[in-house]
Amino acid sequence: MTKGSMKVKVCGLNDVSNVSEVVQLQPNFIGLIFHDKSPRNCNMAFNVVRDLNLGTTKKVGVFVNESKDKLLRTVTEFGLDYVQLHGGESVAYCKELIASGLKLIKVFSIDDSFDMNDTNAFQFCDYLLFDTKGKNPGGNGIQFNWDILNKYKGAVPFILSGGLELKHLSFLQEISQSYPLLSVLDINSKFEIKPGLKDIGLVGEFINGINMNKHV
Repeated sequence: MTKGSMKVKVCGLNDVSNVSEVVQLQPNFIGLIFHDKSPRNCNMAFNVVRDLNLGTTKKVGVFVNESKDKLLRTVTEFGLDYVQLHGGESVAYCKELIASGLKLIKVFSIDDSFDMNDTNAFQFCDYLLFDTKGKNPGGNGIQFNWDILNKYKGAVPFILSGGLELKHLSFLQEISQSYPLLSVLDINSKFEIKPGLKDIGLVGEFINGINMNKHV
């Protein structure tokens, strides 16, 4: 992996001042969750979020089996750059969103029995995201067995999520050599003071570790 090629996504933000602090660290993406059952469900005013100066950081909206109309309305209201689908959304639904001009991230929940062939039909997406299968659609703070990534034979770059912590930085250098399509590291629950509020020190240390190429 070339220096500076790995990107970082900070997901599950739900505090305007915290968003502003995180953005100063210059992650590539921030994730806003639009799912009522999530403890990180975004309840920030859409006009405030839409008008934030994020620089080059892109806003990702996370949805779970949402209706197309409501999703598109939320994209417009919050000025989202990407849509991340964390439910059982069909290929047809995903293609409809792309036809609407959206950039799409499709999530797959991974356990030891997951069949990587399930990703084949979604190779038109901008990214795939591999997260740990748990009781919630995301934010479970649990790592899956990364060896299963060896079975991914697609061409679409992927995002690694699921319990990532600072202690993983050194190991991520090693696996990045094996997985050239690993493009983004998605951090969430292990970098929080409480759900929706990120620890700026921890997030900054992770991003600096990536950017300085000390570990990755």
